[in-house]
Amino acid sequence: MKRMKTIYHVFTLMILLSSVVAAQEQHLFNGKDLTGWDGKPGWWTVEDGALTSESTAEKKCHKANYLIWTGGEPADFELSLDFKLSPNVNKSNSGVQVRSERRPDWDTFGYQADMTATGHLTGFVYHHSRGLIAARGERVTITSAGEREVQKLSALESVHAAFKVGEWNHYRIVCDGPDITLYLNGVLVCAFSDHDPKQARSKGIIALQMHPGPPMRVQFMNIVLKTLNVTTREASLIAVLESDATEAEKRDACQELALVGTSSAVPALAALLSDERLSHAARSALQQIPGAESDAALRSALQKLTGEPLAGVIQTIGERRDPQAVDALLALLDSADARLTQASAAALGKIGTAAAAQGLQRVLPSAQGVVQLAVCEGLLDCAAAFERDGKHVAAASIYDALQVQPDIPKGSRAAALRAAILIRGEGGLPLLAESIRSDDLEVVRTGLRTALELQGAEVAQLLAGELQNKSAERQLLLLGLLGQLGEPCVLATLFECANAGDPSVRLAAIHAACQIGGTALVAPLMEWMQDSDSRIAQAAATGLAGLDGAAVDAAVVQGLGRKDSPLQASLAAIAAQRRIAAALPVLADLMQDAREPVRLAAIKSYGELADIEQLPVLLAAIQTSTQSGDITVLGKAIAVVCITANDPNTCLQQLFTAYEAAVPEAKPILVKLLKRIGGGDVMQRLTSGG
Repeated sequence: MKRMKTIYHVFTLMILLSSVVAAQEQHLFNGKDLTGWDGKPGWWTVEDGALTSESTAEKKCHKANYLIWTGGEPADFELSLDFKLSPNVNKSNSGVQVRSERRPDWDTFGYQADMTATGHLTGFVYHHSRGLIAARGERVTITSAGEREVQKLSALESVHAAFKVGEWNHYRIVCDGPDITLYLNGVLVCAFSDHDPKQARSKGIIALQMHPGPPMRVQFMNIVLKTLNVTTREASLIAVLESDATEAEKRDACQELALVGTSSAVPALAALLSDERLSHAARSALQQIPGAESDAALRSALQKLTGEPLAGVIQTIGERRDPQAVDALLALLDSADARLTQASAAALGKIGTAAAAQGLQRVLPSAQGVVQLAVCEGLLDCAAAFERDGKHVAAASIYDALQVQPDIPKGSRAAALRAAILIRGEGGLPLLAESIRSDDLEVVRTGLRTALELQGAEVAQLLAGELQNKSAERQLLLLGLLGQLGEPCVLATLFECANAGDPSVRLAAIHAACQIGGTALVAPLMEWMQDSDSRIAQAAATGLAGLDGAAVDAAVVQGLGRKDSPLQASLAAIAAQRRIAAALPVLADLMQDAREPVRLAAIKSYGELADIEQLPVLLAAIQTSTQSGDITVLGKAIAVVCITANDPNTCLQQLFTAYEAAVPEAKPILVKLLKRIGGGDVMQRLTSGG
């Protein structure tokens, strides 16, 4: 028996070898020169037996250029090569073009197996018009309608660890029909299938990229092209499954068949479904192979398997959305094994037929724990499928039943409530209002999150109407959302809330009003800036400073000029924050105001807004000032202007002139300013009188 197994294994290997011989193999690079390749002059050489391109600080690459293989435009093939990028340049980038179009000036257009020095884009499929269309660790299909479907590859840890920074790495790029599959150092890292008739290409040139950017170096060697015989390839993989090959070899074969397999591979894959070690790999392949044969094989397995393999097959049936499996899956909903009940509920949800939904609704009242959650999620999936098919009444019926169902998981109820509101559009506003009035805070929060999705003036007015006679906690929730909705129609209600009541509610109303914005806020904010509660006054000042528009600037300047206004000090600070240059003349007048807070605020803001042209105004003020507080603030304002002006000679000349004319109280700070700006020579000039 052992001898017979050995003979059978050798026979299998012979089949594999024959498929390799059948493939036409070409070495595209001779290791010596650029024979067979066409590249932009001065950019590609052969160094150390490798095709090499390098940019430097002196020789910058401003536009991508490509070294193009001139041997043809292959269609279905396997391309293998080694590559290496500068390890010390984070932005080092290159790629291998396949099935691409040649364009002028050594440019290309098409698919690229991407690569970077750090590895973060290595193993991605890039396309010139669509960008990064498939990431490392993904199995991506672009449908004939241009829709993108994504699944995760297994063993993500090994996928991410496959790249070796700063070393030679090996790419194997398989182009087979609509599929482009990338292997990095022997690890399957990306699988892409393009069925978009407007974008997909079935053949084209092969080229190597020199990418623009910082100085970098990229090298390629051991470039081998094999044309594919798909039928022979599939047969060799099936032979592996039917042989006494190792578990790892069979798992790899399943992975390959997921990409190239047809109905011919289904029997061999179905035979592995009962093998706990290989069942997952076989299911993954069957999930990808189109056709009724795969569905039939999986349905048949429902009657033969138990435990984890059966749960896995149920999951795969759900992913394939096989409506013919509904009856068998409904029968499994009554299983004593929670794993099978969960998997069946999830699969029925993905299939999403009326029969599937009815079966799930039947078992929901008696379901408990994780099974109950799976049934709820399955019903939500069914309703979503109905909604996609335009069956809104049927979908709404499921959402309504779930959101009033007692004792189901909070997340499921919240999802059902959200969907029940959204599916009705404006007709969902009564249900939204009902949720906001609920005694259950989770229901309230779900309603508010849904309101943010609905948007619109009607939603904002509904929320504003709910503010009356609510607790402070409930009002805070509503006010926060009104600010995010940004509808001006509720400003009057927000002003009412901000004028009196609980301080936290007043603050929230001011914040919400400022999020909405507009010149209508200017007058109320100025009133609130005078509030006896410092927190309200500060919130109003912050809000006024943050409003957009030239009209707001004009209002600030106008308010700043009102004689004896209690707001003048605050408005002076706001003028500086908003960088209102038109406020400078008014601030200059206020620098002489009898009220110290106003005077000091005006000096400080004038200094923040002024440039060297306004320096004489500040110097004139300090020359005659005898108040220590004024002198200190003026000194700081003058320092700010001189430092930001970056014109020390002009500043020093004006400072010397001011020093000579200044009252004794002001001279010490002017000396400090002269020393700070003029350095050691200032003392000699001061003592000499020069």
